[in-house]
Amino acid sequence: MESFHIARTFIGFTSGLAFLLAISEWLSKEKNPRMYLQASLFSLVAIFQFHSYYVTQKLYTYFPHFYLVHLPFTAFFGSLLYRFFSAFWKETTDIPRFHVWEFLPSVFVLFLLYPIFSESGDEKLRLIQVYGQSLIPGRIKLAITVAVLPVCLSAFLALYQVVHPLRWQSIQTSPDIRMVLLILCMGSSSAFVGLYLLYFRWIHGLEIVSSILGVLLILIHLLRHRNPELLREVSKIVVADKKYQSSQLKTIDVQKLGETLEKRMKEDKLYKNDELSLGDLASALGITQHQLSEYLNQHQKKNFFQFVNAYRIEEAKLLCKNEKEKTILSIAYEVGFPSKSTFYDAFKRETGMSPTEYRKK
Repeated sequence: MESFHIARTFIGFTSGLAFLLAISEWLSKEKNPRMYLQASLFSLVAIFQFHSYYVTQKLYTYFPHFYLVHLPFTAFFGSLLYRFFSAFWKETTDIPRFHVWEFLPSVFVLFLLYPIFSESGDEKLRLIQVYGQSLIPGRIKLAITVAVLPVCLSAFLALYQVVHPLRWQSIQTSPDIRMVLLILCMGSSSAFVGLYLLYFRWIHGLEIVSSILGVLLILIHLLRHRNPELLREVSKIVVADKKYQSSQLKTIDVQKLGETLEKRMKEDKLYKNDELSLGDLASALGITQHQLSEYLNQHQKKNFFQFVNAYRIEEAKLLCKNEKEKTILSIAYEVGFPSKSTFYDAFKRETGMSPTEYRKK
């Protein structure tokens, strides 16, 4: 059929595209584990697409030894895919070390296919021709299933990692989020479609699955070209929504809390109490310690002591300049520091100079 001839040509083209993308990633100036992981993923896609082209164009007639060599690589694709997306959603370039069990699907596939791999070229060609005329042997079906199932599971896990923390508002307002969700849905669905067609023995199943992967590959390439930081931007939204889902502040008006906190600190000067604790300040605001701690970390970008000491230092700076008759020690106690050494350390950390140097300035 003409349409499937076009599909085979398209598969050949996308295998070359995947190969070029893999090379560009391997040669990228940005050297970190996540980039190497990305390069490995493109390399495995290139191997899969090339093997599909090899089978659909019947190149095994000339090179029978390459038949099914992609399956051990495909079996490892799922583990790489899961790690790749996990690294993005956690906003890290570090990739955890691989575990032995992650290599087991590839090892099992090699075990299942060893009798075929060990055959001579002529015998392998005869077996391939037999497979084309009758049902695919159970050993090969099992090998394909073992290779593809980790890909299915990893794609759905990656999809879950995106969807689970997302708010509906984020999906509605971010076209980048919608595009990544579409890609993950298409990728995970194509793996299941491949298994379905394998077991129901549709002769053009490989062309369909590889064509879907080819479309995904071109889509990813175009999106990367349009916005190289696409995944990073999506990652920020996912991480922000994840923090929101687990936030202690969901039931609190954060803006009003900030205004109340500033008023209590400036007007009531709570920071002057040298025994002020996180619990004391939280009680004064009518919230829990966890809520106050999260607010300070997320919205003030400071921990409790940094936040309180900032107010103490600001008043100490005014006293050093305007009330020169007061000693440094008396100023330290007045603004809420329990000791001179604590005051000196905090003051120098905040201003870059000691209180004495600041007063002389």
